[in-house]
Amino acid sequence: MDATEILNAYRENGFVLSPQCCTEIKNEQKRDGIYRLIPNNPRDEFHELLVQLFEEEIEFRNGLWRREREDDNDLFENIYQCAFLLHQLGRVEDVLLMWRAKNLNMDVGSRLDAQYLVGAGVLETIKFLESSTDPLASDALRYVNAWRVSADLDDLPKWREHQMTYFNRHT
Repeated sequence: MDATEILNAYRENGFVLSPQCCTEIKNEQKRDGIYRLIPNNPRDEFHELLVQLFEEEIEFRNGLWRREREDDNDLFENIYQCAFLLHQLGRVEDVLLMWRAKNLNMDVGSRLDAQYLVGAGVLETIKFLESSTDPLASDALRYVNAWRVSADLDDLPKWREHQMTYFNRHT
């Protein structure tokens, strides 16, 4: 299956990943193709797919870090493109998934900034983290609050525009 076929199968299966699609998205080149097909402002139906793609990107980056994987096609940055698409969905619960990725290793952590974490909004994210019982929430909350105090979260529209340019997502 190519990227288009994977997306079509996902849609035809009621926006649920089939076992075959789960196997297909383990391939980083197919994931790269899928990112090019998902719109800048994805609908909620893409959430399950994007979460699974993000999990695959975490595994890919782990493999690169441990030198168990190769990246001959320079696809190492797709974790950020997927994080951006999750950000665009604006689901507050995704902050913990992204926080886990941010703490994966120095390479990912240095680029996966607070802006990615607050797709649902800064205050909404803070409220969610304050009420979360997840063990990761308190550290994520400290991080988001530190960024909030430094005012780097004030201009999210400008940051989003920069991400679309960086990932060549303008249509």
